Amino acid sequence: EAATGIPAEKTTAQSEEFTRVVLEVPVRARYPLPPLPEPYAGGIGHSMKHPSGMPALAERLHKLYPHLMSANTHNGNGSNGNGAAEANGVAAIPPSFMHDLKAQDYDQLQTPSFLFMDTTAADLFDRAAKLALRVSTPEMQVINGYSIKTNPDERLIKLALDSGFYAEAISLLEVQKALQVGFKPEQVILNGPGKWWPAGLLPKEPIHAVFCDSIADLNRVTAAAATGELQSKVFGVRLRTPHITSRFGIPLNTPEEFRALIDSVGLLPRDSTFGVHFHMASSNIGVRQWWHLYQSMLRWCSSIEKLTGRQIEVLDIGGGWFPDDWHEGREDDFTKAVKHAKATLPHVRQIISEPGKALAQPSMALAMRVLEIQEISDETTEAVVDGSIAELPMYFFYPHRILRRNTATGELQPLKRGKTRLMGRLCMEHDEVASNVELPEGTQPGDVLIFCDAGGYDRSMSYVFGRG
Repeated sequence: EAATGIPAEKTTAQSEEFTRVVLEVPVRARYPLPPLPEPYAGGIGHSMKHPSGMPALAERLHKLYPHLMSANTHNGNGSNGNGAAEANGVAAIPPSFMHDLKAQDYDQLQTPSFLFMDTTAADLFDRAAKLALRVSTPEMQVINGYSIKTNPDERLIKLALDSGFYAEAISLLEVQKALQVGFKPEQVILNGPGKWWPAGLLPKEPIHAVFCDSIADLNRVTAAAATGELQSKVFGVRLRTPHITSRFGIPLNTPEEFRALIDSVGLLPRDSTFGVHFHMASSNIGVRQWWHLYQSMLRWCSSIEKLTGRQIEVLDIGGGWFPDDWHEGREDDFTKAVKHAKATLPHVRQIISEPGKALAQPSMALAMRVLEIQEISDETTEAVVDGSIAELPMYFFYPHRILRRNTATGELQPLKRGKTRLMGRLCMEHDEVASNVELPEGTQPGDVLIFCDAGGYDRSMSYVFGRG
């Protein structure tokens, strides 16, 4: 009506019910990351592996072009991420994975059990350290921080230390873990809303940086700094990503909230370096959207500089990177990011990057044994394993590459697409660790299945359940 000036024609309601019709139009490039998971355990529907994320479109294309549905048009080089499938529908397994997995003693292995892949992990940390060095400039140091919460395994923390990383902690227990492994207080970054827990474990020496997660947290930090309880080279704030739902950081959505932030920054110690931290997982919002967010946050930082009179000298950028997004073809993007930061914030001297998930996730696998195999029909099979969602809590959030170890030969065979469900040992309806896979011919109870890509939150969020 507003556009044409013609009043809308009045209609008579024919019913109190309606049907919502949704038309799927594939328009978004580079979506989604990470690869989409299977439908929820026990759900009915076509696999959502198609890059559009549209099950109806995927089902139609699967019927029209079955040979394309298992092909990989991306990098098939077996990178240490979640390498896509080859033309036969089998996921690409990096050589370092095979090397590390073949070195395990499966005959003596108690399952389910996590397997640390030392060669793979060392290579990942080395590559991240070298990338940070390459994109650094004489005026701007780029350095990595290992987020301990991603996986607090001492071997990974030690790799981070040896690779020149900082230790990023969200609690004082994590700070103490970093110090026990060998980090010095000046190599520790403290952030998150629960950074003061538990009381009494704060280092006496200055840490590298502390970032305030809220105005209340900022007031507590400034009070602790005034009494000498907390010493830090960098005092800063974490910004909540505007217009993207998050519970973390100081919000920016309204003028009142922004004013509160500006006023509070003035309370931070003037004799310290000022920094800003923001974090939003690119694996949640997509890589392209993450780079748009990065540019937006730089502009917010510029406004904060102008209104507070404080020069931002440190940027701590959390990415929540999926492995392939970090390791493959991103150096140009990171180089541009450093240039944009320098152009927008000329006083920045250090950028701290957090590639934790991209490094930890490929560094471990989970081994479990087949307990029972039952053929439901000529095409459909169900198998019960001794692993479960207690050991693999992220099973639904992204697909895990799976291998079967042939007990007789020791050969490791990647599982391809099929109509088998792998059900966990727990008496829980949703305890299904994989679906739409195919067990290699000859698989028997007692054979070991190896779930790769389990070294991130699968490991750190695993829990004890059903063990008596």
